[in-house]
Amino acid sequence: MTDLDIKHSAFHAIDYHRAIADVPEASFNNAEVKNYIQGIIPFLHKKRNNRAFQFSSDTGETSTLTNKYASIADCDFDATSLALATRLAKEEQKANQRYGHLNQLHAGGLVQVVYEAEDQFVILIAKVDYNNFLDKSDYTRRSGLPFERYVLKAFTMTFDIDSETGEMNETPTLSVFDTNASISKYWWREFLELEELNTNEANTVTALDAHLRLLKLKLSRNYKSDYTLLRNRVISYFKTCSDYKHDDALDIIFRGYHPLNTELQGEKYDRLLVAATTLPDQKGFDRQFSVVADKVKAKMGHRIPLRPNMELSLLGEIDDLENVVTASESDGRKYITIESESGFEYFKKNGIDAPNS
Repeated sequence: MTDLDIKHSAFHAIDYHRAIADVPEASFNNAEVKNYIQGIIPFLHKKRNNRAFQFSSDTGETSTLTNKYASIADCDFDATSLALATRLAKEEQKANQRYGHLNQLHAGGLVQVVYEAEDQFVILIAKVDYNNFLDKSDYTRRSGLPFERYVLKAFTMTFDIDSETGEMNETPTLSVFDTNASISKYWWREFLELEELNTNEANTVTALDAHLRLLKLKLSRNYKSDYTLLRNRVISYFKTCSDYKHDDALDIIFRGYHPLNTELQGEKYDRLLVAATTLPDQKGFDRQFSVVADKVKAKMGHRIPLRPNMELSLLGEIDDLENVVTASESDGRKYITIESESGFEYFKKNGIDAPNS
């Protein structure tokens, strides 16, 4: 990736039991620290599960403090970073008091970085893993930051920079990331004082509709069997997953599927996957949100015409659909076979027993 022009960086160990942020003795700005920070950025881009927010108030403490970072010349970075770290320690203490009996908060530290890269001015605030370990050189108990699997939560405030004038856009883009299935409310609502740009309801409707429309546009005319099975996978994902994560959805719906139609295999299916990958940006929904079940029901039904006055109605997700309904040809005639003990009773002829009866 492009080398970062790091303006400021700080690390504070967060002790939410005492609601304080410890300031480390060593300066957080040497070469190894830069390598550590350089590793955070692609990690977040790789995960790509984040959500767009805005500050709930321009006069809130977090908004005021982070906006100070945008004015580097006028910013006392040490004081500002300590104030934000202390705020997190207090909010984590409150969160642990409310929810600690259900799930103990993960201890960690707060990394704060102000940097420029690729015509962007970025403020990064990340909660990172911070653990004790036994130093093999002298077998002394020490504390430190792991280089792998270390980002727990993150917030970015990104200002675009005009490549010609060098001026910074006054309106930043705010994004929040969390390794949990859903973004912790204490992180985005209490600590960062944000509000969602898109509600969970709006995200559910928009994302589900975007997936279904994509499949209908690309597959329903020429690849009906693949369209039916992939549509069922979409409905199944939204019906069974309480939290939507775009990368996970791509894995479960698309990457885990092998097209039945040979013409769809290979490059054509790769193009479909690319189109699905860009849906959040193209259709305006977040890459991570909580699925609202009531909003899924309206899209579950799917009718397949069979012959005049007859259709197959799929009312929701169907487990193992490709084996429940199968197609065959015999003597120039085409058939579908549906595995159904209850349906069998409506059509059986004398002398024919139900399967396994």
